[in-house]
Amino acid sequence: MMCAHFKRHLMAERNHVREVIAINRANQATFKRLREENIGIEAKLKSLDVTYSMLKEQIQGVIL
Repeated sequence: MMCAHFKRHLMAERNHVREVIAINRANQATFKRLREENIGIEAKLKSLDVTYSMLKEQIQGVIL
């Protein structure tokens, strides 16, 4: 039979572990969302870089 003090301590630890797990899951979801946003931003940046290069070549062709 468990004493009441030990049982309260055990329940407090269990609650803490549940909180840590919930925070970890939220952090994983946030990380996944940010990683997906980063992939989208990198794709846009590549597209802009290509567009910039093309415009730069056109401008150089007009100047020359």
